[in-house]
Amino acid sequence: MAVHNFIAEKQRGRERRISCLAKRSLKSLCFSLGLLIFSPVWAQAMLLPPGQTVTVHGTSLAQHSELAGTILQDRNEPFVIDFGSGHRVAGTVQVRVMREEIDGTLDFYYHFTVTENTALGQCCNRLVVGTGFTGVLTEVEVRTDSLGNTSPLQASRSADGSEISFDFSPGLLPADESLFFFVRTDAISFKEGDKGSLAQGELSVTQFPVLQPEGEAASVQP
Repeated sequence: MAVHNFIAEKQRGRERRISCLAKRSLKSLCFSLGLLIFSPVWAQAMLLPPGQTVTVHGTSLAQHSELAGTILQDRNEPFVIDFGSGHRVAGTVQVRVMREEIDGTLDFYYHFTVTENTALGQCCNRLVVGTGFTGVLTEVEVRTDSLGNTSPLQASRSADGSEISFDFSPGLLPADESLFFFVRTDAISFKEGDKGSLAQGELSVTQFPVLQPEGEAASVQP
């Protein structure tokens, strides 16, 4: 009986994963065809195909129960930007990977805290979260049920699909702490990635280690 229940549960998990990936693939196809899907997507996460920029609106676990999951890795990466003459910006970028409970796919979360900003004016209006998203289906959003006093306005993806960045225009201020923002993927494994960076426009001013999906896309395992 125990073996039968195990096999049945494994099959149900496989069916849930197939269903979720099929829904994401349908959303991707509709987006590429220019179709507008009137669904709870505005309260969930915005699909981000290669070469596109989308506005993020905010979501929460109460609105989007699929975000529930298990933290696989969570770490804080310090950064310092020294402009000379005593002017600098310092803080941490929190990098977190979660596995969704429903379909087993990975979400990549980010959160930054500015602990010091003696620069002249605002600094760094763009956070590049990695360059390893090629071939992966991605959605982006901000968690409004997390702590923080600022959040990105938009997210962009490079034409080849590898790089994803979040726009914090006009820039960071002293004591800024962001809400958690995330890239939801159809990946099922991850690895150490290329460097993320804080940037002013296209100019990278500091880099930090990140995690990224491993492999080009998720596969449904039998």
